[in-house]
Amino acid sequence: NVSIPFVITSTKPKEGTPICIRFYDDFSTGPEARFNTVTGPDWKWPRFSGGIPQNLYLKISSGTQPVGSSWKYGSHFEDPDHNFTTSLELQTFITTNIEGQGSVNDLENSYGYGALVAIVATPAEHMEFVEWVGDGVSGPNQQQTTILMTEDRNITARFQKRSYYVSLGHEGKGSVSITQENNSSTVDSGYFLYDTNLTITANSALGYQFAGWNGYGPENNLPTTTFSVSQNHAINAIFEPKSYAIDINQSSGGTASIVEDSIYLFDSNYTLHAIPNQGYSFSHWTSPTDSLDLLDSHQNSLTSFKVQGTAAYKANFELKTYQLQVITGSGGLNSSPNTAMHSALSLVPIETTPRAGYEFIEWLDPQGILINPLLPKTNADMTKTEGNSTITATFRKKTYNITLFEEEGGNTVISPANGPWEHNGVYEISANPQDGYSFSHWSGDANSTSSLQFGVNEKNNKVGVVSPISLTASFSKNEYTIETLATAGGEVMGGDTYSFEDAPKLEAIAQKGWHFSHWSGPIDLLLVPSSSSSLVNLTSAPLATSFTAHFARDIYNLAVSTDGNGTVNGKNSLTLNPDSGTEITLSALPTDGWRFDRWSGYGLSNPYENPLTFTPESEGSLTATFVKNHYEVKVSSSQGGVVAGGGIHEYGALINLDAIPSPGFQFKNWEGDTLVLLANSSKTSLYVLDRNISLEAKFSPIPLTVMTTVIGSGTAT
Repeated sequence: NVSIPFVITSTKPKEGTPICIRFYDDFSTGPEARFNTVTGPDWKWPRFSGGIPQNLYLKISSGTQPVGSSWKYGSHFEDPDHNFTTSLELQTFITTNIEGQGSVNDLENSYGYGALVAIVATPAEHMEFVEWVGDGVSGPNQQQTTILMTEDRNITARFQKRSYYVSLGHEGKGSVSITQENNSSTVDSGYFLYDTNLTITANSALGYQFAGWNGYGPENNLPTTTFSVSQNHAINAIFEPKSYAIDINQSSGGTASIVEDSIYLFDSNYTLHAIPNQGYSFSHWTSPTDSLDLLDSHQNSLTSFKVQGTAAYKANFELKTYQLQVITGSGGLNSSPNTAMHSALSLVPIETTPRAGYEFIEWLDPQGILINPLLPKTNADMTKTEGNSTITATFRKKTYNITLFEEEGGNTVISPANGPWEHNGVYEISANPQDGYSFSHWSGDANSTSSLQFGVNEKNNKVGVVSPISLTASFSKNEYTIETLATAGGEVMGGDTYSFEDAPKLEAIAQKGWHFSHWSGPIDLLLVPSSSSSLVNLTSAPLATSFTAHFARDIYNLAVSTDGNGTVNGKNSLTLNPDSGTEITLSALPTDGWRFDRWSGYGLSNPYENPLTFTPESEGSLTATFVKNHYEVKVSSSQGGVVAGGGIHEYGALINLDAIPSPGFQFKNWEGDTLVLLANSSKTSLYVLDRNISLEAKFSPIPLTVMTTVIGSGTAT
């Protein structure tokens, strides 16, 4: 065991003891480390001489060591399937035990150190798992859990009998109890161990009887029985109410019965119903068995009662009487009989008489007791009422016919349209002319025209009815006068006199430089009020109308631009919107080096005028054209050379100058407007400015040195 120190001495271990080398996959050699072990056939503990061991050379290598080598080869591994590999780990073992009835899942013979092993306890039928006993279990109270294998484990799965819930109840009135074997106390529910013997008892209440047990368990249907607990039990004792005889009878004048056709069970509610014959009413209930306290009400014909034993009930009836009141309505003279009480089985004669000028209409009979309510003399059948009754005789005035006629051009209306028109009544009539017509007058016989309260010339009138009336409304065609006016800038056509059948047309005609703006007047009569030409709708027009056409000057869109370098009225471009009568002035101003040339793009009498003043007559565009100026570049030369490059050139042009000296001369410099030169050299350039330029090229003789030489005797000067 490498974890325990081992002291080496000269005698321990003994010489020749086999040696092996164990190697690990980590610096720690604890139980978590993986390892392998290797040895060789000649790996033996060395001999000691003078307390010093003999040198030993071990090499982990396959094959055979060379002859004469001091190294001893070894390649026999503990795990021969994984040479040179740390493939082994510490093994641990589990021992399982069972307490009670149950099982544990199958496990391996051994497990590597640190393995987490799943363990499952399965109880036998009617048993339940309690706990695991032993070290290393992660959940001792869990049926399915794990155990950590950091050492050998010995664990026990404990089981015990399962407890089942027994619930004892009842249906109907009574009581129940549970008694456990060898225990005198009683309960109605609780948990009991499997295979426990229980006694259950059912006690019925007053008026009830035990009918049996409902649920799994009881051995029989006796009030007291036993059973053995084998599962969860839900058991009910069934108590049924006892049945009793109920006797029903009645006095004369009706019938009585129990609504529900069945046996009558204790503690149940049933309904008594007393039905009186025609002309009778229910009075009250009586009971020869003194059972009235079991009724909800002994005064109601329909009532309920509760069965508490044998009982008898009697329905009592009495003959009904009702008051009959006869009323004479407006327009009646008298009616009979006077108000009195009558038997519900009687037939009462009824009669009424109208006043002079009225006629009988009908009886108002809310209860429907009259034999014929449309006759002034009839009978009231008191068997049809369910209480006091009131009938009323109604009357109405006599009525007359009112007939209205109309001639062409309108129609007539009377209110109410279909009558009735009563004697001495006053009713509104009206004559309504159609479009294009006017009301003229009413006509008819003397009786009819005299009934008009406002005379024959008023179309909205009233008639007082004393006899039949017949009237005719007359109408006449309209004439319409249309006046037309115009503001400055145009004229209007269409003013005249028209009949309703005509289709007047108004037309506004604008002068040159003007356009139609709008109409004023009753423009709702114009079919197209926004148009210069429109028909007039005479349907709702007055007899005289006036329309005015309004005109406005044309507005022109005039776009002004420039071509070249310059401005018009201080701008490169502008847009003007003058009307047809406005005079405008345009001033073209060129920039330095440029000049105004002409106007183009718009018809002008003088396109070269600047400033330009004119009155526009249409929309359009106008362009001010500018062109560059031309200037003279005057070049000259002094004695000794010539110059090239002068002449007339446009503004801004690049001019090249060349001063060419004659033989024996050289260029000296330029004189004059030298500031415009790009360089004061014989070959130079300049840009033409907005003025004339004058330059002169200066030349000078080339200096020469004259050397004299004398040959012979003499001098030279």
